[in-house]
Amino acid sequence: MGRVSIIKCSNHEANLLTKEYLSNALLSLMDEKNFEDITITDIVKKANVSRVAFYNNYKNKFHLLKDIVLELSTYLLEEIGRPFEKNVDCHWYESFFERIKNISDIIQTLYKANLQSDYIQIVNEYILSKADNVNDTIAYNRLVWNGGIQNVIWFWLKRNMKESIKDIAAFSFNFLHKGKSYC
Repeated sequence: MGRVSIIKCSNHEANLLTKEYLSNALLSLMDEKNFEDITITDIVKKANVSRVAFYNNYKNKFHLLKDIVLELSTYLLEEIGRPFEKNVDCHWYESFFERIKNISDIIQTLYKANLQSDYIQIVNEYILSKADNVNDTIAYNRLVWNGGIQNVIWFWLKRNMKESIKDIAAFSFNFLHKGKSYC
């Protein structure tokens, strides 16, 4: 019995590594050419994995891209909390933008590949799926927040993060939470 669990754990770890190699390969290729021009063959060669390994994990390259964006969203929100589930303040936004800065190269790769609208759509699906009993008002509030924050991120990164994390956090908090307290 113990031997079987070791094998399952080993297979699980191997699968996680395969996904990481494929993600890194796609992001690297997106630095070299347009997303539309990247083939599954390009990805598996760059990742040094088989096509079978690719198709065991993903339906197509867009599904791989979606997985990358969901991993980024999880990284951004899971540890500091979601902005919809608690009272956020400037410190929340400072943590958020610190994380954005840490993964800015990946986000800029997505933007450079003209995948900003795909990125926003995937994040929209993510934030709407993470709540129970989302009524129309809640859904619209979340979508407006996401559209606003994504555009702030895009513009901040486009300007090479000219504003400090503290300044961009204060701007975002004050704008997105009008009528509440100010930083």
